Amino acid sequence: MYNPAMQPILNIHLLGGFLVEYKGKPITAFSADRLQSLLAYLLLNRTAPQPRHHLAFQLWPDSSESQARTNLRNLLHNLRANLPESEIFLDITNLTLQWRPDAPFQLDVERFQQLRAEAAIAESRHAWGDARRLLEEAIILYRGDLLPGNYDDWISGRREDLRHTFTEALTRLIDILERMGDLSAALQHAQRLLRDDPLNETTYVILMRLYAQSGDRSSIRRIYDQCAATLQRELSVEPSATTQSAYQQFLRMDALLPTVAVPPPAAIAPARRRLTPPKSSTGFIGREAELAQLAQLIADPHVRLLTITGPGGIGKTQLAMQMASGHTSIFADGAAFIGLASIVSADVLAQSIAAGIEVRLSGGADPEEQLLNALRDRELLLVLDNFEHLLDGAETLSEILLQAPAVKIVVTSRERLNLHEEWVYNLHGLPIPDGDEEDWEENSAVQLFLQSARRANAGFILTPADRPAITHICRLLEGMPLGIQLAAAWARLLAPAEIAQEIERSLAFLESSYRDVPERHRSLQAVFEHSWRLLSAQEQVALRQLSLFRGGFDRHAAEEIAGATLPLLSALVDKSLVRRADTSRYSLHEVVRQYADSVLRAAGDFEEARLRHLQHYLALANDLQKKLYGPLQPELLEQLEIEHDNLRAALDWAFSSGSAIAQLAAIRLTTILARFWYLRGHLHEGRNWMERALAALEGDPVPEASPNELRWLRARLLFGVGEVVAASDDTRAAVPLLEESLAIFRQLQSGRDVIMLLHRLSETVSELGDYARAEQLLEESLPLARAQNETWLVGRSLSILASMSIDQGNPARAEAMATEALTLLRGEDDSGAVVYLLNVLGQLAAQQGDLARAEAMLEEALTINRTVTRLRMGAAWTLRNLGMVAQLQGDLARATAYFQESLVLRHELRQLSGAAWALEGLAEIAALAGDPQRAVRLWAVAAAQRAIAGSEMGEADRMRTESLLAELRLSLGEAHFNALWTEGSALPFEDAIAYALMNGDW
Repeated sequence: MYNPAMQPILNIHLLGGFLVEYKGKPITAFSADRLQSLLAYLLLNRTAPQPRHHLAFQLWPDSSESQARTNLRNLLHNLRANLPESEIFLDITNLTLQWRPDAPFQLDVERFQQLRAEAAIAESRHAWGDARRLLEEAIILYRGDLLPGNYDDWISGRREDLRHTFTEALTRLIDILERMGDLSAALQHAQRLLRDDPLNETTYVILMRLYAQSGDRSSIRRIYDQCAATLQRELSVEPSATTQSAYQQFLRMDALLPTVAVPPPAAIAPARRRLTPPKSSTGFIGREAELAQLAQLIADPHVRLLTITGPGGIGKTQLAMQMASGHTSIFADGAAFIGLASIVSADVLAQSIAAGIEVRLSGGADPEEQLLNALRDRELLLVLDNFEHLLDGAETLSEILLQAPAVKIVVTSRERLNLHEEWVYNLHGLPIPDGDEEDWEENSAVQLFLQSARRANAGFILTPADRPAITHICRLLEGMPLGIQLAAAWARLLAPAEIAQEIERSLAFLESSYRDVPERHRSLQAVFEHSWRLLSAQEQVALRQLSLFRGGFDRHAAEEIAGATLPLLSALVDKSLVRRADTSRYSLHEVVRQYADSVLRAAGDFEEARLRHLQHYLALANDLQKKLYGPLQPELLEQLEIEHDNLRAALDWAFSSGSAIAQLAAIRLTTILARFWYLRGHLHEGRNWMERALAALEGDPVPEASPNELRWLRARLLFGVGEVVAASDDTRAAVPLLEESLAIFRQLQSGRDVIMLLHRLSETVSELGDYARAEQLLEESLPLARAQNETWLVGRSLSILASMSIDQGNPARAEAMATEALTLLRGEDDSGAVVYLLNVLGQLAAQQGDLARAEAMLEEALTINRTVTRLRMGAAWTLRNLGMVAQLQGDLARATAYFQESLVLRHELRQLSGAAWALEGLAEIAALAGDPQRAVRLWAVAAAQRAIAGSEMGEADRMRTESLLAELRLSLGEAHFNALWTEGSALPFEDAIAYALMNGDW
């Protein structure tokens, strides 16, 4: 048994080439590219189990799924055979593979990243000697790119990330060596940096600066000439103006070297004090990635003005202060941090900056001109905090950049400055903890909460029960540091769970009584009131109505519902109050949304805006309705999924509003969405909405709707409820709902709806074993569909008849109908129907012994499911059928994996009859693999689920199962068999699923 405390016995090198050493001796058996790639993938993704099907796709993206899985099994066999003590390092299940993170191994990639992280910590503490030692060790360890001979798609991103980390580490090492005065070592590493990227002008500037400090004028010229020649040869360009300026500057610096006559001391101006920014009184937590990105931007010679934007409370000030502190020693004149929150006008901006850099202005001359004169020869990082209310003075910053070439400016602002020179860095919340990870307490948001809670209450003790509540708080506040601090301050009176409840009730709860906190930061309410006052009247109206949206919105919805035209929307994005999620979607930070929502309710136009929101999404659904109830269009379902949170919000308000007009709109919307909820697997949620709509229909009379429309709406809702009930937990209970719906549609002579009901009702009674009635219903639907002259309805009727013919043991009829249906539906471009028919034809081919053809058809169906339709029900059915084929091929391990994956999907959907199918497949495999006890228990579990759902096996499946069970009863003995059956039948559903997902020995 492996002891985690034991020393590494395996050393693995992936940087610069592949090498595995076991107890100090190389293992030569890993020469094959695929074997190296598999091992590398498992190592670099070792924090979580890797699904086998995902691994197979990553390693063989151009192969069929069957071939890729076969390749993976063979490769895994080789890996286990050639890796000593493989059971220590590999955790292998039927579904997943994982390299054990706690195994006794050492990986050069991990050590390299660890060294870089430790060096960054040492730098933040100004422990330069430690930082140098750690960086030098990391540089030596980086022997070259990650697996340089591997060209797999998955590795290129990792390779680039590590290469960037190496370059950044080397740059930091050069800077530290220069600071420590070891110019020889700095030059040596700078030359390596140049060899790695001879087109990077920044490296040439670094080398020229180092030679200038060494007094080597000829080397400055040589490096510049080398830069010019390389750029001309490779890119046909000259060095940038920045590089040329640096070259001239470094040549002039020679005049200060000891070899040149130096003016007498009296003529030298007194040395300026290096400016240092203040340090945070509360400490600084997290933001390592942000600090590294900001350092990279500041090191870029092209970046002279950098604006850190984000909503109030997101942590811009603390981040800028920490960043300034880390750059003090890099700039000759240090770094100045100047808070501007108290300044009321841009007219005094120049005076405020002058005071911040300790320059005394005379009363007679122009303040801005005096400031520019003072900055002209300075090498300084100028950090200006809280600039959003001084945008009229932004041109002053442009003048500073023009007149003071060695000054860089970093601004924090809730709104970008919109200057030509500006680079923008958008700051978001701290990473939100997931709640289950082992290093939960190391999460930055959690650390901030715990630190703030202990500051407020020295006796605060974290208990296991607090973890989910603290995770919920961080999620409610989307990682906003100020919100987390204000929430944690209540730990002096409340438990974390109570704090979370109060936040959900009102943002006003989040306020602080600390006297040393700025007024605008004493509560989140104050934070947003400050931002609100900076908005125009139009922007205020738009923002408060944008609070109606959930899960984001597009610009057309924003304009129609909130009057937020594109210019208004753009202005709110620039002010960090609206976030651009991608090229077409926008969203609000949840805390911003809550504040805007409170303003909307107080403004008196809440109900009117809510109705516009509901009507917009009803119109959207109406536009999609015809397509939704026809050939499957996955992009349409995806569009509704994207808007699902808005649809939920609209329905929830409408049903509880008390408005008859709103309720009628909600009922109409619900009937349209019924199909969406069914196809996307939102079965229980859809049922709840539809039952709520039915209850609304049975209430007070609904205006603006004719009696026939009300009857049609009721029939459509009964259809929807019956469909999800049949697909989930009680097939029998669905029949009267569907029959009532069919009767209403017949009375209304709604032909298309009648055909759809006949399809659904036939499938439902077939599931219950009433094949005669099922066929009668389908035989009625077929001529009706032909009369409608709608190919899709005809093809659907034929498809269901084909599937039913298989269950009835009539393969010839099934194949004829399925083939005709497939011809019709391929022309309709209905990927969902094609998947259905490929499953039918795959089952037929398997029954006829053509396993290769069966597998090909089912793999095509699964590919369409995973890449086009993305329907979990369809995938679950296909996986079950693939499991059946793999079983017939004798591949029990692969069959088990298919059945188990199908079972997981059925469990997620809470589909009992579908789960029974997968359980029966696993039971049969257990019987074939020589585990009769497991087989009996699994069949008993499946039978129990079928009894609850009221579903029956197909005739062929029933006969085969009864035969196998008879054999098991005979071999085990009546008493033992009955005891096992009783055990299985009594298993709760969740325990039964866990038992079925356990791995066998085959």
